[in-house]
Amino acid sequence: MSSEKDLLSFIMTSEKESFAWKTIVHRKPKIIEEVIRDNTYPRPTVEHLLRLREEILGGTVQPLAAHASDVEQWNAVCREFEDKT
Repeated sequence: MSSEKDLLSFIMTSEKESFAWKTIVHRKPKIIEEVIRDNTYPRPTVEHLLRLREEILGGTVQPLAAHASDVEQWNAVCREFEDKT
């Protein structure tokens, strides 16, 4: 029987011009820009979205800084990808 982790498939952008690279590096920042443009979010929300966009363009996975109840669980999953694309 497979573990849950075996069933997960992670999108990595290490291969330039791959589908994953184009999706993450080109499409997601544009989507974030559109979301900001098309909505009237409070300034802190816009700042968080802009930070996410910059992290995507910067190319490395960083720990989440959100104040959600499951942030530690997500950060535990993401630790093996920190500083990777």
